[in-house]
Amino acid sequence: MPRAVREQRLLDAAERAFAGRSYHEVSMDDVAAEAGVTKPMIYAYFGSKQGLFLGCVRRAYARGIERVEAAGAAAGSPEEQAARVLDAVFRWVDDYREQWPLVFGAQVPGGLIANEAASSRAGMVAAIAGLIRRWVPDPQAPEEVEPLAEAIVGAVTALADHWIRHPEEPRELQVLRALRIAGPPIMALAEAR
Repeated sequence: MPRAVREQRLLDAAERAFAGRSYHEVSMDDVAAEAGVTKPMIYAYFGSKQGLFLGCVRRAYARGIERVEAAGAAAGSPEEQAARVLDAVFRWVDDYREQWPLVFGAQVPGGLIANEAASSRAGMVAAIAGLIRRWVPDPQAPEEVEPLAEAIVGAVTALADHWIRHPEEPRELQVLRALRIAGPPIMALAEAR
């Protein structure tokens, strides 16, 4: 099996092992059993449990950024594009529902993992800022784009945390809530040009 394929399968197994559990509750034995491989194979690919978890975090955020960029690439008004992007974000959250508290929330252990989570979050902020710049070319207040993207990512993260605790609420409601928060400042920036 090619290395890239096996690596993705190991990350799949790690995500299943981490689902609904804390970082410290999951052992490399758990991941090896889930993947049907030996522990030395996992160490050969990722070096450590921390390296394996970092791989999960990186892949999760990369998938989210891909979805955001794909949703934002379609034509339409800024309002339509924002709705599509937010829907893509909440579909991504739904896909990571069991892992969300660990990969994105307060359970993330400190040190290198926390730094990677912050770096990955910064990548999401940059993706949202890029979309805003495309939706609102040459705004009167270009210095407002990045803080607005930070605020949107923070608000969406808080809504995602809420949704994880209230799974009975529909995804569409989360998108509507996020639009109520993100829409007015995007439109204000657009109108300021």
